Amino acid sequence: MKSGRRILLAGLLAGMSICEAAPPGPPSAPRFNPATPPAGVPLAPGARIEFKEKRYQFGKVPAGQEVRHNFEFTNPGTETLEIRSVQTSCGCTTAKDYARSIPPGGHGVIPVVLRTTNFSGPLHKTITVVSTAVNSPLVTLSLEGEAWVPIAVKPPYLYFRAVVGSTNIPPRSVRIENHLDQPVEILGVEPSSDAFDVELTPLKEGRQYELKVTPKGPFKPGSTQASVLVRTNSKKRPSVTINLFLNLQNPVVATPSHLILPAGPLLIPMKRYVTVRSSDGRPLQVSNVRLTGAEGAQVKLTETLKQRMFRVEVLFPAGFQLTRGQTARLDLDTDHPKFSHFTIPVIQPRRASTGRPYAPPRPRRTARPHPASTPAPAPAPAPPPVLGSPVPPLTPLPPTPPPPPKPGKPRQ
Repeated sequence: MKSGRRILLAGLLAGMSICEAAPPGPPSAPRFNPATPPAGVPLAPGARIEFKEKRYQFGKVPAGQEVRHNFEFTNPGTETLEIRSVQTSCGCTTAKDYARSIPPGGHGVIPVVLRTTNFSGPLHKTITVVSTAVNSPLVTLSLEGEAWVPIAVKPPYLYFRAVVGSTNIPPRSVRIENHLDQPVEILGVEPSSDAFDVELTPLKEGRQYELKVTPKGPFKPGSTQASVLVRTNSKKRPSVTINLFLNLQNPVVATPSHLILPAGPLLIPMKRYVTVRSSDGRPLQVSNVRLTGAEGAQVKLTETLKQRMFRVEVLFPAGFQLTRGQTARLDLDTDHPKFSHFTIPVIQPRRASTGRPYAPPRPRRTARPHPASTPAPAPAPAPPPVLGSPVPPLTPLPPTPPPPPKPGKPRQ
């Protein structure tokens, strides 16, 4: 047992001595980047693009002010650089009048304009440049900063959603923040409609307020818009407007209210869809879906969300046309006690008459070769001659006809 331990210890000491005596290996070669080759290595042929800066930080600007900046770049390559496209991340940023073609050693500019209207807080917008550069065919530029407003409202508007028959609609709140150095006093809060109650609570006097808005009605089914005007003693922003949106829906909603088809007769089969859903969260069942006045159309009912949402698919065949005076509609039933039946009319304008009856498009046929152009099958090869068999006589070739006389004067 002791001899085994001695042998193991000797082996470990020998391995350690070998590791210590082993010379260090050669240093790893640096990775080669074709975009920025090492010194002394010639550039790859082609166009190249090098930007002076890819990120512009404009700091803090008043909301509504335009931010303008020129992204400068050069072409240190050996061929002409072509700018294929310049795309911005949103419609508030535009890039126009930039150089499309830059020769080797040339200089270009991409002017960018950022409109900060209706923005508040940090901003980060990107511009993507696509070109024929071999080093960077796609470059992303960015604009970073902050849109500053003297008095900010978060969120900038309030949206309410309710169901017909609701006894009360939950209130929602916004915060009014003062970004000025001096305190701001709220002089008054005026809703544009008596259907909304407002309540202002100071969170930090002169700096931050909370405005709670409670819908009290009455409201009609559909959309309702209103606003709240907040008056302040600030000369930089004497008033702030907060928009209010309320959508009052029925407990069961079927959309759209009409099935609209293009002018007939239809050239190809077309599908239309109707969605039926429960708005108050109660279980719902849809049944007895039927289509009248639309000959050849097919109806299919699918439950997309269990006991909550259903989809009705209507397939109209090619050639479908509502004649003058003809009406078509889709009817369906639900198990709701008040909204148990829905009717969705089918609307289709008439196509201008050409004096010719409708003919459905003919199916395409694959091209087939004409029998006359089909090459005749090649004759079967003759069997190999048998050793010792007589050789057949050769068939003499026909005599060559004399060439036709050349046009010219007739012979005497």
